[in-house]
Amino acid sequence: MSVRSLLPVVVLAIGCSLVGVGQNLVPNWSFEDLSACPESPGDVDFALGWSAFRGSPDLFNDCNVNGWYDVPGNAFSYQPASDGQGYVGVVTYSDGQSDAREFIGAQLSQPLVLGVPVYLSMKLAVAAAGWYVLTPRYSASGAGMFFSTQPWVLTSRGPMPNWSALSVQTAPTDTASWLMLSGVFIPDSAYAYVIIGNPFADLMTDTLTVDTAGSLTSAFTLIDEVCVSFTPDCLDGMTIEEMTTRSAMLYPNPFGDALSGWLPVSSRRWTYVVTDVFGRVVATGMVEPDDGHFRVSTETWPEGALVLSLMNGTSRIQPQVVLHLNK
Repeated sequence: MSVRSLLPVVVLAIGCSLVGVGQNLVPNWSFEDLSACPESPGDVDFALGWSAFRGSPDLFNDCNVNGWYDVPGNAFSYQPASDGQGYVGVVTYSDGQSDAREFIGAQLSQPLVLGVPVYLSMKLAVAAAGWYVLTPRYSASGAGMFFSTQPWVLTSRGPMPNWSALSVQTAPTDTASWLMLSGVFIPDSAYAYVIIGNPFADLMTDTLTVDTAGSLTSAFTLIDEVCVSFTPDCLDGMTIEEMTTRSAMLYPNPFGDALSGWLPVSSRRWTYVVTDVFGRVVATGMVEPDDGHFRVSTETWPEGALVLSLMNGTSRIQPQVVLHLNK
């Protein structure tokens, strides 16, 4: 058993005790609390706490009476809710419309804390097999969550942020089931808003055809059960297969005056941030992998359990717990 498998919950729980939070920071996380039933396009504002941050995202609930935004069957898909009676749908790709996206956003119950890890999870599903003639043709990668310090409203197509704290890496092929995404994110700012959608430009988005009869040349992704928490509440009941697999290989672990690693995503330069068990940033720097491999001097790093996060302008690697032992 690796040090990583033994330490994450203990280390992160110690850090989280400073902020005193053990619940989901996302309001109305399952889109069940409504001010009115959805009847028209763009009714996501009827889900209390949520707003359209770009475009006209749709709200679906079984209280709908015209059939367009009903659950489980509606104009765009046939999909029971992952939890409760409702969910939201956003355009995550559109053929012929450069970087066409829809986003929803909500203010967290309290801001994230710089350097303090948070647990993330959400459910997504590919919209397909709806009753209307304009059903989505594609599935797309990129759907997930990212954060902002203020309400993030983009009224035109682009530019995309091109980063996410959590996202699906390949276009899903299953149109019948909900896909669980999960991970750990170390904030580099006191983010106050969570944003859901595909923040990656078309050049960074993979697509595939899931409905050859679909006349809507777009990918439409359904969203449910959004969770952000300082404690592992978001990961309850999950299997290893459901966990995010995009991570770096770090060795040796424990380590002494140097730490080596391999990254699964090609990039010329990466920024690393190291935090201690209290969420304080103790080291930062840059690495330039050679064929994915890198080595960083750790002589100035403090001794003990640490959390290492790697990021660049387009990717973030799932943080890992490492153990620094002074010789």
